[in-house]
Amino acid sequence: MTDEKRAAVAFICGNKYRNFVATRLFDYNRNKYIPYNIQKNMYGFNMFDYDRGSYLNGNDGQIFDFATNSYIQIVYNNFSFSGFDYQSGTSFNGIINNDSVSIYDYQSMRYYNYHIQ
Repeated sequence: MTDEKRAAVAFICGNKYRNFVATRLFDYNRNKYIPYNIQKNMYGFNMFDYDRGSYLNGNDGQIFDFATNSYIQIVYNNFSFSGFDYQSGTSFNGIINNDSVSIYDYQSMRYYNYHIQ
């Protein structure tokens, strides 16, 4: 998964259990803030990714990424999650800890850390 898509996934997952919607994410691996605009509704969410200039939308289980014209599948288990990126054909998993999100990407075989704000 690309750095930009992984950050968007971290932002989506990090917002799942929040009482209010965050507006940006800090990517520790790229040392930068990334703004997002996300609207939740009873069916899921719509989100604009300013880092890639594109939309993502979906629900708790499946996200459509308009930038790559592909799906991302996510399964939540309390404050952990696992998923599959259909564009890269690889799996990932992660943990949500308050405002922090950590993702292990099996394609790069390393961890990536983020902070939701």
